[in-house]
Amino acid sequence: MNEQLGKQTRKNLERKTSVELKQIYKQHNEDVWSEEAFKVIHEILVSRREIVPHIESHHKREHKKEMKLTKFIKDFPKKDVHLPKVWPGYLFALVIFFLSIQAVPFIDVVIKNGKFPSFAEVPIAILLLALFIVFSIISVFYWFQSVYRFHLVLKQITNDAYPISPWQAALFHFIPVFWYYWIFKWTKGITVVLNDKWIALVPYVGRDIVERKKRNKYFISIVFLLAVILETWIAFNLLFVNAWQEAIIAAILFMFLFYGILHVIKVRVKRAYILNSWQKNQVSQL
Repeated sequence: MNEQLGKQTRKNLERKTSVELKQIYKQHNEDVWSEEAFKVIHEILVSRREIVPHIESHHKREHKKEMKLTKFIKDFPKKDVHLPKVWPGYLFALVIFFLSIQAVPFIDVVIKNGKFPSFAEVPIAILLLALFIVFSIISVFYWFQSVYRFHLVLKQITNDAYPISPWQAALFHFIPVFWYYWIFKWTKGITVVLNDKWIALVPYVGRDIVERKKRNKYFISIVFLLAVILETWIAFNLLFVNAWQEAIIAAILFMFLFYGILHVIKVRVKRAYILNSWQKNQVSQL
């Protein structure tokens, strides 16, 4: 700290009451105040014949801050975070998989015979096929509905500053080719919001904790994009050799993976929501 800045800092601190200085010194927030500032506070309190507050070690203070935040996250009421559950998606995929065991061979028979049998001839097979189609549609709809609801929460915690609307997030997946880029964009955007929420907590928990908690903004996006590309490549190769039954089974298995990725994304949205609530809670206590 240069001499002029040091004099200005001392002048500003001397204007504060002893109670204010003791509070600043005791909190010892190194992200807001420099070490030189704490030395000045110490000198001012001594000159005023005040008792200088005892401060804990930096490591101990950081650990307490982290434990306090961890407890807040753990105890945060689940009902306050209005996010869709992911387990129904796994259930849909499981039901579709078992239905496909009967439905897919039946479709193969229909294609080979060139005609669709009457319901009286094969009632069970037709019923299973209908259920297979219905659950497939429900599963896809539920996935996109989850993406829509994630973005409703993102809009809420960013005060509508988040650039992607819920409808865009869901419907832009249906634009051919563009959807590869879209998968990468919105998943990265969610991680960016989460990291921004962590950065906003630097004054309250310290930069060291924040840097450890931040997530790579590209990782989940790259994993998701590669999974979609791989699924598309496998499906096209199987269809090319007329192995469409295997292509359907592969698509169903990838459905489990996509819901797994959706779960990771949900965790990040939920964490961003909780961190936003933590920040509001800290501001209200000031």
